[in-house]
Amino acid sequence: MGVGADFDVAIVGAGPAGAATAIAIAGTASVVLIDRDASPVSRIGESLPGAVRPILRQLDILEDVAAGGHRVCQGVLSCWGTEGLAVRDSFTEPNGAGWLLDRPAFETGLRHAAVKSGATIMFGSMIVSARRVPTGDHAWELKPKNGPSIRARFIVDATGRSARIARDVCGAVVEFQDRLVCRFARLPPTSLVGRFDDFLLVEAVQDGWWYSAITPNGERVIAYHSDSDLPAANSARTPTGLFQLLLETKHVQTLVDSSRWLRTTKVHGCSAQSRTLNPLAGDDWASVGDAALSFDPISSQGLTNALYSGLLLGRALQQPRAVGGLLLYRSRMEQVATRYAQNKEAHYGLDLRFAEQTFWARRQRGRPDYRR
Repeated sequence: MGVGADFDVAIVGAGPAGAATAIAIAGTASVVLIDRDASPVSRIGESLPGAVRPILRQLDILEDVAAGGHRVCQGVLSCWGTEGLAVRDSFTEPNGAGWLLDRPAFETGLRHAAVKSGATIMFGSMIVSARRVPTGDHAWELKPKNGPSIRARFIVDATGRSARIARDVCGAVVEFQDRLVCRFARLPPTSLVGRFDDFLLVEAVQDGWWYSAITPNGERVIAYHSDSDLPAANSARTPTGLFQLLLETKHVQTLVDSSRWLRTTKVHGCSAQSRTLNPLAGDDWASVGDAALSFDPISSQGLTNALYSGLLLGRALQQPRAVGGLLLYRSRMEQVATRYAQNKEAHYGLDLRFAEQTFWARRQRGRPDYRR
């Protein structure tokens, strides 16, 4: 890429949402896909539901994902609203089974598909500044930490939950709906084989909820979710504290070899808040994926929304501006946000065992939440 290269669209962030946007634009505009990481990093987010198959098909990557070495997810075991386990088998799902992902391999495949679609790549390159250009055909100038500036007519914020471009440059505001955080550990593979190893396990407890899954390399992920201002979330920062909370579960603890826990466990943490960017897009910019809408992991919508929003925005950018493609994009994403809020409230309302506990009272109809 030469000095002062010009593009129709610059996408900052090459995760699932950014890569999907690049793929969806394929062949209709010049695109540069930028990411500070030279290659995808390991991150939590291991499941991709079968409902995403039509989106993958429209992006023309379904066969690649299916052949990508991911573990087929046979369904979900749920201890939610009852002491027993409810089984939702993928056999009953209209679109079939989903996957337990090798997340770095999944994102690498998306990057390759974006390149194949014609996108120019700038991986291992951090954007240190972005500004609107007052004159000329290109509205934006982006300055990488190393290398020459680039110009683009349209910029896409795919920077994840930080929504860095939209907040810092476009004046958008992140609206928070809760204080959910995730504390998780990756446990090494064992020789033990369980009947439900190919299922996700979800279990509600008094101060939050847990899930567990096995990744394609045999690691078991154990994840605990609670609100950041609750004592349980603070206790879960350490292996000892997380293990004590684990002992309060009925089902998840049976998946863990307690004799190996303290010797092998490191606790990681990340935000799991529900967030909405306001506005989601402007005349010469838009946000996708977690930058636009961030979901509670209980919804299993994070990766699906990343791919869907990328597909939707890519198609919107193919249309002449007079057609109102961006207006349709904003409208569709606002509809997604509304449905998500309704479904989240309904799902948390299914478990009344802990209704008097702060975590659950914040999420159930008619009860005060932390914002009041």
